[in-house]
Amino acid sequence: MPKAVPDPVSPSPSTVLRLDDDERICSEGADHRVVQWRNVMFTHWFAPVSVAGLAACETASFDLASRYPKGVVVFNVIEFGLQIPDTAARKKASAVLASTAAHVLVTTTVVPGEGFWASAARAAVATITLLSRAGHPHRVFATTDEAAGFVLPFVAPEHTPLGHLQSALGRLSHRHQA
Repeated sequence: MPKAVPDPVSPSPSTVLRLDDDERICSEGADHRVVQWRNVMFTHWFAPVSVAGLAACETASFDLASRYPKGVVVFNVIEFGLQIPDTAARKKASAVLASTAAHVLVTTTVVPGEGFWASAARAAVATITLLSRAGHPHRVFATTDEAAGFVLPFVAPEHTPLGHLQSALGRLSHRHQA
C-alpha cells in the first residue's frame, strides 16, 4: 500500500506539470459534472444523484481506464443538502462500483458540512460502498483537502504535488459556480 504522504519533489521543469494537463469534461448534466484529469475522475454532484448521471460516470471511468491501464482514482464531491439517492440510484451506484472495481485504485467521496444531514449522507455513501464489496480502498471525508491527501499517492504521475490535485479540483468546482 502506498504511503500516505509522498516524498517531496524538486520544482524542476521535469517534475512540475501544467495544472490543466489532460483535463477533459466527459459529462455535464442537470445534476452532475464528470471531469477527467490525468488518471483521476472527478465527479461533482450538485443535484440529486440520478441513474443517468451514474451511467455517465461508468462510461467515463472505462474511458479513463483505457488510457491509464495501471488504474484510476475516483474523486466524488456531493454538495451539501442533497437528498439521499433514491432506491434506483443506490442500486445503480452499487452496480457501477462493482463493474469498475477492476480498474479503480481508490475512491474518495466528499460530503461537506456538519450536522445531521452531512453525517447521514456520509453514512449512506459508506453503506453503498460496503454493499458493492469493492476491492479497493474507499473513504468518505468532510473536506476536499482531506480527501485529496488520501488519494494523492495513487495519482499519476507518481509524486504529483498536492497543490496540482487541489487546483484541478478547484477548477471543477469553479465551473459549477460560473
